[in-house]
Amino acid sequence: EGQIGLGDGRMPGEARVGGLGVVHLSGDAPHAAAWFWPQGGSVDAAGWVRAEIEGACRQGLHWRPGVAVAALEPLDTDAAPPGARGWRLRGADGHTLAEADAVVLANADGAAPLLVSAGLAPAEAWPLGRTRGQVSWLAAPPDPRDRADIPALPVASQSYVTALRGADGWPGLLIGATSDEDATGTDDHPRPEDHRRNLERLATLWPAFAQRLQAAGLDAPGHWQGRVGWRLRTADRLPLAGPLPAFDATRPGPTQLGRVERVVGLHLLAALGSRGLTLAPLAARLVAARLTGAPWPVERGLAEAVDPARFAVRAARRGTAR
Repeated sequence: EGQIGLGDGRMPGEARVGGLGVVHLSGDAPHAAAWFWPQGGSVDAAGWVRAEIEGACRQGLHWRPGVAVAALEPLDTDAAPPGARGWRLRGADGHTLAEADAVVLANADGAAPLLVSAGLAPAEAWPLGRTRGQVSWLAAPPDPRDRADIPALPVASQSYVTALRGADGWPGLLIGATSDEDATGTDDHPRPEDHRRNLERLATLWPAFAQRLQAAGLDAPGHWQGRVGWRLRTADRLPLAGPLPAFDATRPGPTQLGRVERVVGLHLLAALGSRGLTLAPLAARLVAARLTGAPWPVERGLAEAVDPARFAVRAARRGTAR
């Protein structure tokens, strides 16, 4: 009991080195191939973000939460190129929210509409998709015998299961996550049917563990809480991180990223998909480096892979407009 090792995901009788990581706990193993993270765990995402913001504020960030930007415009509409003299952000009532030499749009699926309305990008500039995801979590079971079955380490495959440390020191359980195409939805209430889907995927990943939940009477959606979020992604599943290309429908675009004209002082950081907190810190460092002229934190090939101009360059190579 409690043996931890690496296996091939086929319910092996003993651990072996090699293959995908599978964790052996309480005498059984996940049924499907799964990643084993021996130093893995969970983090309070909202708390982590708050800590990052507080740290940035101590270094001079002026944080204004809950303020929606309705319009983006150059300070001098006659300046060439646009943005050469800075940018103005306006609220829904038309009042100026801020003026700055440079702007980074990190507002997920709100970035493209803002650029389209400002005439800075065509509606089809990026092949974007939007998915709705729901995670399910269970507070610590009241019976200590049930608590003992909660895995001490994360297990992840097509779904995942990880412990959540509760206020009383006993772990709860987090499983997920659903992923459904949802281009315009706004319903952020957890759905019982999505709890069921998460539980069904858990049963596929780890049948014996799911059976223990069932035996404890904890497999009904009514026992579970949840959270809903929307993920913005590109067609190639890589983010948009870098300077905005200057779109010009009147002439063919360049076929090399190094020759793409850029909008001055306007950068994107969006479409992180389901890897937001994983990719955001490094992607933000890349955007800051490109904005300030500092050394890039990644090699050029990786920077080009997430360049917001990459889809326009690919379209130019195919001879199609974008």
